Amino acid sequence: MELISQAGINHTHVNHKSIRLLSMFFRSLSIIYRQLKKNLATLIVISITATTIGNYQLDSIHEVIQRHENPKQLWQKKAMPRQQTIQIARVENTEHFNPFSTNRKLSPDWTMIFDTLFESDPKRFGFYQPMIASDINLSYDKKTLYLTIHPDARFSNHQQIIADDVIASLEQAINKGPIEHQPLAEAHFQYQALSPKRLSIKASQPITFNKIIHIGSIPITEKKSLSSGSLPLNSGAYKLTLHKPKHYAILERNPDYWADQHLQQHKYQFSKIKFIYLKNRHTAFELFKRGEIDFRWEEYYENWQYLRQQQKSSPSLKLKEITHCRPAGMSGFAFNHQRWYLKEQPIRKALSSAFHFDNINKALFQNQYQRITSYFTNTPYQSKGIAHEQSSLEDADQLLIQHGWVIVDGKRIYTKTGERMTIKLLVNSAGNEKIANIYSANLKALGIDTHIEHAGSADYLYRLKQGDFDMAHFTISVPTLTHHELLKPFIANTDQHYSFSRLFNVQSAVIDAQITVIDDPSMSERRFQEMQTLDQKLLEEHLFIPFWRPANDRIAYWDRINGPKTAYTTRPRDHFKYWWPA
Repeated sequence: MELISQAGINHTHVNHKSIRLLSMFFRSLSIIYRQLKKNLATLIVISITATTIGNYQLDSIHEVIQRHENPKQLWQKKAMPRQQTIQIARVENTEHFNPFSTNRKLSPDWTMIFDTLFESDPKRFGFYQPMIASDINLSYDKKTLYLTIHPDARFSNHQQIIADDVIASLEQAINKGPIEHQPLAEAHFQYQALSPKRLSIKASQPITFNKIIHIGSIPITEKKSLSSGSLPLNSGAYKLTLHKPKHYAILERNPDYWADQHLQQHKYQFSKIKFIYLKNRHTAFELFKRGEIDFRWEEYYENWQYLRQQQKSSPSLKLKEITHCRPAGMSGFAFNHQRWYLKEQPIRKALSSAFHFDNINKALFQNQYQRITSYFTNTPYQSKGIAHEQSSLEDADQLLIQHGWVIVDGKRIYTKTGERMTIKLLVNSAGNEKIANIYSANLKALGIDTHIEHAGSADYLYRLKQGDFDMAHFTISVPTLTHHELLKPFIANTDQHYSFSRLFNVQSAVIDAQITVIDDPSMSERRFQEMQTLDQKLLEEHLFIPFWRPANDRIAYWDRINGPKTAYTTRPRDHFKYWWPA
């Protein structure tokens, strides 16, 4: 057994002879190990804890790589023939499936064509399971990572995946590939093939857990196919057989996919997948209602109510509501700090007070939703006992007056300059536009004129980057439980072009100071508490007018397919990967 741990980050390698250390380790992780079955294959397990193992301090997130001989199937699989094509709508502006290309219009569905070294566990957030890498060891000095390739891992041309292929893939992606892999180039990794199925990655500085996860997420392809000038050879479950950019793509199942017998028996039950690319959500919804799309994750309660009514006359339409406890970030109307008066926290607070969540929840959603009260919902970093202040137009009015904004002839005017307060509000869906209209009525009562602009999904991010708005709907997700990833959206002057702080021009001395505290190695023992403090300060800064989060995933589908009523950690729109032909 091998241990990789991340705290500050302290990593070590534990061999089979370290009996005393292992016994202490098992006691400290008894809760996690009760969840693991004896038939698990190699796993990377992430757990939130604060404990000491021997001389190694684990005060944030640690991982275990566990190997069992004779791994058995982890999932119960329905014996279904792979005979059916499933049609999926995608509202996105993608042009290609080559994850090694620098073209930013990459389809997120490339993961069905290329396997990675390991992947997120679909049922347990923060856990990872092996793919191409069957074993991962980290040296005592934490500067060398050893990877063992699964003995059965092979490409679609039946050639074995070897160390040279992994090294070439990592080098291409990190040094010549998409911008998101470029931070790894700063580590100046040195690669060495130790044998056809084993390699090492060396760095001059300790390799952090975050870097290990990043390395594990890089696609693997055949070395010589990287210079072919076309889509590299696939290592995943599907092949791209037909693609008309911005219109559709057809993926066909590889009948000899290597991981079928080991790791992926629970997935990919369809012989073909057709992705249909659309410019807006409305068209996607209409196609589903007509039965031209097989599977749909419904984000909007209004649409869900419509489907409930349609189901009464269309028994072949099926609906499932699946309760989940996935970690969630922030979503709502965010303020653009480029406008001078929106840089001021009291003004943002006043505008937030004008948003009547309870009224909207009752009028539009029959009180189905809970308001978001944390930037790190369902994580150990969620602050405790924070509730939003009650909405009040009176409080908003008084706060604006106190800061120089008064009513003159029904208009909100700044006393020092005579400037009128207006808000340009950018939304990306009809549902959000309806909410914006309700909110604008409240702002009008305060003498604030609102101009609502609706941008389609295809160019919404472009409009955000242009910055010609005062408020816009935005969502910050929770990609992993590492504090490094959770902090990225809030880091000022970041080189991440589409991060929250950059798109909304956020400059907050309060937030910057707290991030500095969290990043201080001497504060590693208090990282959980400091992250909770950050959560509280983010809320107090009123960077967002928080929306709400559903406690259930709403899945609509036609009876040509079926699937489990299971909550997954992956995006609900991708749950069809675990479904099968009916």
